[in-house]
Amino acid sequence: MAWGKWGNGAGSHRLEHHCADVAAVFEALLTLPNVVRRLARLAGAEAFDVVTTTRLTCLVYLHDFGKLNSGFQFKVCESRPRLAPPSAGHVEPGVRALEGAAPHVCRALGFADVAGWGAAVQPLLLASLAHHGRPARLLGGPGGLDRDVPHRDKVIWEAVAEPAYDPVEQATDFAAAMKTWFPDAFEVGPDLPDAPAFQHLFAGLVSLADWIGSDEETFPYVAEFSPDYMASARDRAGKAIDALGLKVEDQRAGAGSVVFGHIFGLPDGVEPNAMQDAIGDVSDDDRLVILESETGSGKTEAAFLRFADLYRAGLVDGLYFAVPTRAAAVQLHGRIHGAARRWFGDRAPETVLAVPGYLKAGGTKGHKLPDWKVLWEDDPDDRIRMARWAAENAKRYLAAQIAVGTVDQAMLSGLTVKHAHLRAAALSRNLLVVDEVHASDPWMRAILARVIDNHLAAGGYALLMSATLGSAVREAWRKASPLSLDDAAAVPYPAISTETRIGAVGHNGRDKVVHMTLVPEMDDAAAIAARALAKARGGAKVLVIRNTVDAALAVQSALENAVEDGESGLLFACKDVTTVHHSRFAAEDRRLLDNAVEQALGKSREAGGKIVIGTQTLEQSLDIDADYLITDLCPVDVLLQRIGRLHRHAHDDRPPEASEPAALILAPGDDLSSLLKRGRNGLGGAGGRGVYPDLRIIEATRRLIEGEPIWRIPEMNRRLVEAATHGEALAAIEAEMGGEWAAHGREIAGIAAADGQVAGLYLLDWTQDFSQLAFPDIGEAIRTRLGEADRLVEFGNGEPGPFGEPITRLAIRSHLVRDVPLDEEAKIEPGEGGALTIRLGERAFRYDRLGLTSIAKIIDMAQ
Repeated sequence: MAWGKWGNGAGSHRLEHHCADVAAVFEALLTLPNVVRRLARLAGAEAFDVVTTTRLTCLVYLHDFGKLNSGFQFKVCESRPRLAPPSAGHVEPGVRALEGAAPHVCRALGFADVAGWGAAVQPLLLASLAHHGRPARLLGGPGGLDRDVPHRDKVIWEAVAEPAYDPVEQATDFAAAMKTWFPDAFEVGPDLPDAPAFQHLFAGLVSLADWIGSDEETFPYVAEFSPDYMASARDRAGKAIDALGLKVEDQRAGAGSVVFGHIFGLPDGVEPNAMQDAIGDVSDDDRLVILESETGSGKTEAAFLRFADLYRAGLVDGLYFAVPTRAAAVQLHGRIHGAARRWFGDRAPETVLAVPGYLKAGGTKGHKLPDWKVLWEDDPDDRIRMARWAAENAKRYLAAQIAVGTVDQAMLSGLTVKHAHLRAAALSRNLLVVDEVHASDPWMRAILARVIDNHLAAGGYALLMSATLGSAVREAWRKASPLSLDDAAAVPYPAISTETRIGAVGHNGRDKVVHMTLVPEMDDAAAIAARALAKARGGAKVLVIRNTVDAALAVQSALENAVEDGESGLLFACKDVTTVHHSRFAAEDRRLLDNAVEQALGKSREAGGKIVIGTQTLEQSLDIDADYLITDLCPVDVLLQRIGRLHRHAHDDRPPEASEPAALILAPGDDLSSLLKRGRNGLGGAGGRGVYPDLRIIEATRRLIEGEPIWRIPEMNRRLVEAATHGEALAAIEAEMGGEWAAHGREIAGIAAADGQVAGLYLLDWTQDFSQLAFPDIGEAIRTRLGEADRLVEFGNGEPGPFGEPITRLAIRSHLVRDVPLDEEAKIEPGEGGALTIRLGERAFRYDRLGLTSIAKIIDMAQ
């Protein structure tokens, strides 16, 4: 008997049964209209006939035939037989069998009959064998299967005399079950589809089916072969996809009409604005939509309305809302969950927070247990627990019906990384929304373009959103020719674009006239603190956004030294602890900080002055409303995002001197040319690797502020962005400023091209036949950009944090520990007030109310 699953104390599950489980789940997935619609589209068909569907199911059944090898079957023996072959896996041995390692087993499996299903059998079978997340390595590299196979790959397929086990005998039984359970596959029918993109999506669906079909609770182990097992597997598979939230037709039939105010929890009578109304006029035939509208105008609500329209039409089954940062995802999650609950009512799915390190479905948190289990705080019944399946593992996030997470989770579906096909297949049936798309750099855009190209090719839908998207990027997404500067500036704003047109959406009823002042005080922390303190003493809510953590901490230190007795209430605090807001906090503390910021500067803020100091983490998603803004000079699109946090809501308690929106822009005290060779505070720098490396854009932005100190938002948004980001504008800066600036432009262009080329090395190409596919090892550059090179410090059961709550882990960015060996263990030394000292090799860090800081920098600041 060949086993397919072996449980701890649960005995074994016969191989035929496990393969039947996975095949049954695949069959069940093909009953979902949008799954079969996506797969058929890539095959160039309207639908599949019974023979084709059953043949594909047979290939799924064969996904684990590699487990028939003797090396695999004896790996669970406590005392291995003396003549047993070496222990072996099952994916690579399966490929080796196809390459010639086990012709006797292939004959017993009936592969000669299977080969008659067309030339696509080979790549599709390889796609099925790749169900663990990456294609198996072929001998001699990608290509054909006609290779000389080493003896070690053959010996594992030999029979064992004592105890008796014969792979050929077991393969014969395995094939007999396949022909009994799937007789239609062996009837006359058309060749299997051979389009490469079809093979890739098929691979992802096999991975999804294997993950579902491998759940022991759903598919209990049965050791002895049962000829009737397939009926039981089909019944359990149907119930599983329903319980996991993959089957949504009944839910769709009960979806109510879209009542704007009700869905978004607004007062009765509130109607959508012009932009939100216009999104409903977009045709269902437009698979890619780009929405441009000012910060705070309700793009999130528009995205949900687009989802609701497509969902009711049966064109999508769910929604993945991708944002740039973890903090933005955490903040947005509650809003989307609330909208979903109000619209779906009793049938509402729990919105998954798709951020690694968090476990949250709806309003419920979970905690990881051994053996991949999760303890949910509400102790749910089996029905609710099953529905949270996608939330319990980052690889399954995109299988959730509704999820909010970071954009990198979607990007992973377009890279040659493990489980990319699973992610792409799960995502294919949902609307993909990418917010703040202007924030993507050339590296991210190259990957996102591949993700969206694959997604659209399968018939999926995508919505890209931005408040400050430059025409060059927009036209690239639309696959249209670039516009001149004059034409780009004349494009309407706000706008909704598709691949064929750009349409104005009218006025959203929101106007803001901002008084802009440029001062050369970027490097003077004391002066910045004094300006903020003066405004706060007058009762203003002051928001200070710096380009770097170090710059934010410098102002915080100066501010704490400047406040007088009785003025501590002017300082931002979390749980009564004075602090700042930036990215170098533990996840648990970051949640507390986000809530504290919204309490201090949100809609329901208390009266009186307050100063909140932070970095780019204050730019996006947080619903904050400052009376006065102090910000470092930065690219104009980023600056407009920051201005979006100024006078965001209507308040009647603003102090007289902050009754009109005003922003103080902190610039360097010298000419920007000095930053060409040595960057400062995130601006410029040799090698073009600063936070904002393109000084041409910074210079153009500086000129806009000087030349037009009154900015009318959103009336001027389009013109401002194009004037500081368009290629013609940047070329004019180079021509005027001289040789060093022209060289800087060439350097920036070269870096952008190189980043795109590096990303291109790892892009998942759905036009490539699966038999040609190979996943390279992830390069250091890719690992760093995905955050995989960051060092994660674990605190076991938790350490008391600076705000009184336990923290369980802390990420240290890779550039801070670049010279520390990967196997270096962190040493943790608790201190007073929740402070921790963390030592990694020769590097030492302090974690306290100000976040994670290098010990050396703490000493420098003290001096």
